[in-house]
Amino acid sequence: MENEYPWGVFCILSVRRCWMAQEVVRLSIEGMHCGGCVRRVTAALQDLRGVEVGLVEVGSAEVRFDPGRANVDEIAGAVDRIGFAARIEKVAKND
Repeated sequence: MENEYPWGVFCILSVRRCWMAQEVVRLSIEGMHCGGCVRRVTAALQDLRGVEVGLVEVGSAEVRFDPGRANVDEIAGAVDRIGFAARIEKVAKND
């Protein structure tokens, strides 16, 4: 098992970067009040396939996603399911 962990981490990061996120969505999120809320939203978004979490702060989030693997309704729905109200503010192509 020697050196297994560093290579495993490298491979995981490499696989995440294999697909290029093609779109960016910015969400307005109601009901967030603290760092705990930020962590919950971040974790919910990280669980989605094809989504790379960018900035999450109280009241908003920005994520990059592969439209072949995820869509904006799924992304907003993940936030709604944990008790917050997500509204899609902007969707843009990631050049």
